Amino acid sequence: MQATAFQAAPDDVRAFIQEYFDAWKGTDEQKILGYYSNDVVLHLPTGTLNGKSAVRDNFVRPFISGFPGNVHAIQNPREKSGGRGMEF
Repeated sequence: MQATAFQAAPDDVRAFIQEYFDAWKGTDEQKILGYYSNDVVLHLPTGTLNGKSAVRDNFVRPFISGFPGNVHAIQNPREKSGGRGMEF
């Protein structure tokens, strides 16, 4: 399968990131996990999590239990050739 390059508009990227951050404000793990594929690989300082269930058990649940109602805010959206970044 060949990958296709796609470049989203800056406003679309910002809206997506805001929706993702908003999901983390609550404790609905299914809403949060909806942003991850079943075969997600998440690299953390403590190790690598393989698959959605590992992300749920070792990242999402501990985070929403330890920091209920947390808030992430977009601080500094940046665009460089070939990509976009968000500071939060």
